[in-house]
Amino acid sequence: MENYRFFDVLNQNTMLVILCYVGDGDSNAFNTIIEKNVYGDQCSVTKLECIGHVMKRMGTRLRRLRAKMRGQKLSDDENPQHGFCPSDPDTWCKFKKAELLGSSFHNLPVAVVEAMGPIFKDLSHPDLLKKCLHGSTQNPNESVNNVIWTRVPKKTFVHIEVLSLGTYDATSTFNIGNVTKLQILKKLNIEPGDYTIQAMKQLDNERLIKVKYANLQKTKEVRKEKKKT
Repeated sequence: MENYRFFDVLNQNTMLVILCYVGDGDSNAFNTIIEKNVYGDQCSVTKLECIGHVMKRMGTRLRRLRAKMRGQKLSDDENPQHGFCPSDPDTWCKFKKAELLGSSFHNLPVAVVEAMGPIFKDLSHPDLLKKCLHGSTQNPNESVNNVIWTRVPKKTFVHIEVLSLGTYDATSTFNIGNVTKLQILKKLNIEPGDYTIQAMKQLDNERLIKVKYANLQKTKEVRKEKKKT
């Protein structure tokens, strides 16, 4: 319902028209937008899939299958299907690499391949993949929401002026950085001082350092281990 209201308010108060909606597969928001027919007959909203949720669906179904098929490994290598895999020494295909090195390779048993087939067919259907070509996720939306809530907590009632100011500040900071505050001051004919300029730039630099650290492979592995415990 919140998403529908967002589309409705934009349609009434601005000339902005949103043609594509990125959401997860089980979201009812898109169905509400279609039912309410926000834009009438002028245009329609297209549903795009969040690639993050599609990957999660694939992983979840494969993990369930792995648990179900545990202990049923049967390998004979009598029917290899790697005709299209590269045969160079740097190949990503483990079967071809094992063949070049002269080592043994244990492929998946036919029973497991047949069990996995429907999962890959469902989640690699052309209609679903077309909705993933944009390569986008809902992560930016969730991130900007978090930035807004740090300024205007969603559990605390505020007047529209405070909400608008907090949203404007959060959006500009999220898109460009804290240096946007310097631009706003200049628009108000207020010349920022040297300490203010240095402080805003330092905040942006610290933000970039945190992002780079969070994306390190070692950091990701630590997060995974913490989730397991």
